[in-house]
Amino acid sequence: MKHLLKILIGSCMIVALVAFFPRTAAASGMASNILLGATASSEDNVWAVGESLNGVGTQTLIEHWNGSKWKVVPSPNPAGAQSNVFEGVAAVSEDDAWAVGAFTPQGGSTQTLIERWNGSKWKIVPSPNPAGAISSFLNSVSVVSEDDAWAVGVTQDSSGVHTLIEHLDHDTWVIVNSPSPGPLSNFLQGVSAVSEDDVWAVGDFFDSSNAELTLIEHWDGSTWTVVPSSTPVNGVLNGVAAVSKTSVWAIGNVIESNGTAETLTERWNGTTWNVVTSPNPVGNQFSTFKAVTVAAKKNVWAVGEYRDSAGSTLTLTEHWNGSAWSIISSPNPAGATISALQGVAAVPHEADDEDGGVWAVGGDTLLNGTSFTLIEHWNGVKWRIVPSPTP
Repeated sequence: MKHLLKILIGSCMIVALVAFFPRTAAASGMASNILLGATASSEDNVWAVGESLNGVGTQTLIEHWNGSKWKVVPSPNPAGAQSNVFEGVAAVSEDDAWAVGAFTPQGGSTQTLIERWNGSKWKIVPSPNPAGAISSFLNSVSVVSEDDAWAVGVTQDSSGVHTLIEHLDHDTWVIVNSPSPGPLSNFLQGVSAVSEDDVWAVGDFFDSSNAELTLIEHWDGSTWTVVPSSTPVNGVLNGVAAVSKTSVWAIGNVIESNGTAETLTERWNGTTWNVVTSPNPVGNQFSTFKAVTVAAKKNVWAVGEYRDSAGSTLTLTEHWNGSAWSIISSPNPAGATISALQGVAAVPHEADDEDGGVWAVGGDTLLNGTSFTLIEHWNGVKWRIVPSPTP
C-alpha cells in the first residue's frame, strides 16, 4: 500500500498501482530522495534504504552508518528499469543483509526486487512474481537466520489486489500462500519474525462495503492465517515488531468519525491483540505511525508524521516505557515544509533502559519542492538530526 493509490468512485473502488511513490510521501506531496526503511545489527552497522531521483527516473538508494558517518553504498538497478525503490531492509550481521522493494521496466509491469549484501557489495537476487500478476512489490523484510527470511507486500492481477508473501528457503525465494480476506483489495505493509515458526505480518484490507480494516496474519511453521485484530473500522497497520512470542507490537493509524487520523498501536499478549492508547500531538489534524522497533521489552519506539493545525507536516516519535506511550520531541530540518519519518531501527542491547542508540529515517521537502533524505538519532537523551547524503 506504500505504492498504491486508492480512488473511490461512487460505490466502486478503483485500485491503481503507482510506480514508486511512497504512501506517506504521496499523502504529503513529498518528491523522491527519501529513506523508507532502516535496520541495525550493531552500533557501527546501520543500514537505511529508499530511492533517489537522478533526472531520468528513480534509483535504489542504500546508505550505511559505519560508526562515524553515513555513506551511500552502490546498489544495482535491474537493466532497463526506469523506476526502482527499496522499501525495507534487514541485517543478519555486518556481512549479510537484505533489501526489498520493486522496479518497473520501461513500458513494463512493476516487479519485486530483492538484493543481498555479502560484506563487500549489494547484488540482485532472483525473486518471484505471481503468475498473471499485473504488478507486484515488496514492502518489508525480516530475517530469522542467514538462510531463513520473509518478505511481504502486494500483488495485483485481473481479479484485484492481493497479499504477497515470499520466503527465503536456503538460497531461493519462493511465494508462500497467504490469505486475502477482502474481495478486491488486500495489503501487507510489515513483517517481523520471532522464530522460524512464529512470524507476523500486518496491513489492511477493504471489505465488501468498502470499509477499511486492519489485517494481521501469522505463520505457525506451516500455514499463514488471519488473526483477529481489535481495531475498529478505518484502521491501517503499517509496521510490526516482535519482542517475544507473548509480546508483539503493531502500529499505524485510525480515522475517527470527525475525519481526523490518529495514531494506532496494538499489542499481542500471546492470546489476543489489544489496542493500547497512544497520544497525538496538540492541534493534530493527521497523525500516523509508519514504523516500530524494539530495543528491549520496556523500550519500544514508533515513528511517523503528523499534520498540525497550520497544515505543516512534522516528524513524530513516541516511546513505550513498559507502561505507557509518550511523545518524545523530534527535530524538523530548517526550511522544510514537510518532514516525515518512515523507518526506525534500534541497536541491539540487553538492558531495559533508554541508553541504546535508535535511528529513524525518512525525508523532508522544501517549499520549492526540493527533497532530501532525513536521518535522526536517539542518544538516550534526545533526538538529533545526523547529516545524510542525498545523491
